[in-house]
Amino acid sequence: MDKQQKSIDKLLSNLQERAKELECLYDIEELINEAADDSDLDKLFQGVADVIPRGWQYTDKCCAKISYGDTVYTSGGFQQSPWEMRAAISVQIEVVGMVHVFYTEQMPVADEGPFLKEERKLLNTIADRLGHFILHQNMNRVLKRERPAKPKKEEWWVILELLERTDPKLLMRICRKMTNFLCWSGVKAAEKLLAYFAPVYRTEDGEIVEDLNRPKRKKIMQDV
Repeated sequence: MDKQQKSIDKLLSNLQERAKELECLYDIEELINEAADDSDLDKLFQGVADVIPRGWQYTDKCCAKISYGDTVYTSGGFQQSPWEMRAAISVQIEVVGMVHVFYTEQMPVADEGPFLKEERKLLNTIADRLGHFILHQNMNRVLKRERPAKPKKEEWWVILELLERTDPKLLMRICRKMTNFLCWSGVKAAEKLLAYFAPVYRTEDGEIVEDLNRPKRKKIMQDV
């Protein structure tokens, strides 16, 4: 009976450890998602350093450190010790940082010193996620720098778009007047536009009048 109870206790203990690891990873994913919006790497790395000890077996004796570039982020009560595990933060094969986990005092021997093999997998996953996030941020910065700025619309074009949505008839009158002005100014291409905005009329004697608002040519009166 004692052997069976020990097996059950061990199973429950393992399940509790896996639950801690999953919760730790979930909290880190939440921090990464938040950082994707504000692009604050300092806030992200500090948050991850604070969360990491929660996922390890001896949480109250655990502390973490993240180094990135020339900056170091540590969890509360940080104390470096010989009992350490680490994982590199890599971006496209290049190592750009490191995640460290320490126990502040000697703990029972497990799979990797005092650390569990599941904790090694968890640490590697955390380092990979940080590396992917840094790569994503770098690519976004390059795209924003290379993407040409969207040209600002002229004020008159904004007004025309507004009229198109709100008062199409007024827009047509304005377009006709603009086209007439271009025709009178000698712009040949405007004549095709005028044919669209203003229909062609013929007088009784066959003369074409393209703009009813424009005076007809003067005629010479012949003797009756």
